[in-house]
Amino acid sequence: MYAADQLTENRVHGILYRGEKSEISTFIHQAIENDFSGNMIDVCPVGALTDKTFRFKNRVWFLKPMDAHRSCSKCSGEATVWYRGDEVYRVTGRKDKYGEVHDFICNECRFEKKNSADWTIESKSL
Repeated sequence: MYAADQLTENRVHGILYRGEKSEISTFIHQAIENDFSGNMIDVCPVGALTDKTFRFKNRVWFLKPMDAHRSCSKCSGEATVWYRGDEVYRVTGRKDKYGEVHDFICNECRFEKKNSADWTIESKSL
């Protein structure tokens, strides 16, 4: 869980149980509450953490990822938006040529900016 150290200075989650019964959880009476907590979805090595705003709404292979940006006071505003038709279903951190997240994006960009008008598209399709 070293990826979480990149997102926040204080660790607020860990692993419960062992082996195949392992679960990712927060410490007792704590929640992960910071402006960049959604980035844990992108850096989760097994895909166990998912976006509630996207889950079961569409299949990722039906979506078209495009590099986009917006003006944001919290982060770089550079992301990948996932379209089907004219609708934005998902917003993720932009990845580099090695598949690593280039810049972390804030929760506002990730979860609240799901309109096409919120983004300026930089590329047609990845």
